Amino acid sequence: MSDTIVRFIPADPYHRLDEATRQRVVDYLKRTMKADIWDVQWQEKPFFVDCGGNLDVIKCPVCGETLDFRWWGDAMDASFEHEFSDLTVTLPCCNAVSSLNDLRYDFLCGFACEMVGLLNPPADPDAAVLAAVERLIGCPVHVIYAHY
Repeated sequence: MSDTIVRFIPADPYHRLDEATRQRVVDYLKRTMKADIWDVQWQEKPFFVDCGGNLDVIKCPVCGETLDFRWWGDAMDASFEHEFSDLTVTLPCCNAVSSLNDLRYDFLCGFACEMVGLLNPPADPDAAVLAAVERLIGCPVHVIYAHY
């Protein structure tokens, strides 16, 4: 049987929460969404939050060209050498400078210092839940849907 994980991350990959705010977010989500297991992660430097088997294509955020997965893997390896402290990349298609976080991942992926994940929730978060989490966190939030 496969699993679905719904992950909430700040849109800003460097955004960090204090312990009290992190707990308010978790408490709110536990009251409003059911899940088999809760996973809360945080660290000083961003980490990659993937969509598992849902990732089909990655596109350039500037020109829309489809990016080669080998190029992306090499860019991820180079950034990982510095613990993702700098996500800047020069795009091979148009030579524009962008961020690994801003690539157009299909399904959505991203980088974050904070993440709350829900294993197998019976429903997706609605607009009201997303708005409440954004208010609690203090910035826009991305919802990453991972399938394993």
